[in-house]
Amino acid sequence: MFSLEETKEQLSSTIKSWKSRSEIKEKIGKPLYSITSYEKIKRMTIPINDEHLLFLSMDNSENEVEKFKNISIKNISALLENDPTKST
Repeated sequence: MFSLEETKEQLSSTIKSWKSRSEIKEKIGKPLYSITSYEKIKRMTIPINDEHLLFLSMDNSENEVEKFKNISIKNISALLENDPTKST
């Protein structure tokens, strides 16, 4: 859907947004994840650690939406920690 350059711009914007959330964590807590739904796509941003983010995008076709609904933040976090025993 996006060119490489556009993807880089989107990722840069996501990083800036995530940093702004982190700046207010003393008041509202550490950001755990973000899900944004657009007309054509859905995006999920999940922190891997203090310096890395996982950025997922999928289109809004019926099959993809069903897959998206089945994504568990707990499962992804366990995989990122390399501990699949924590997933449910």
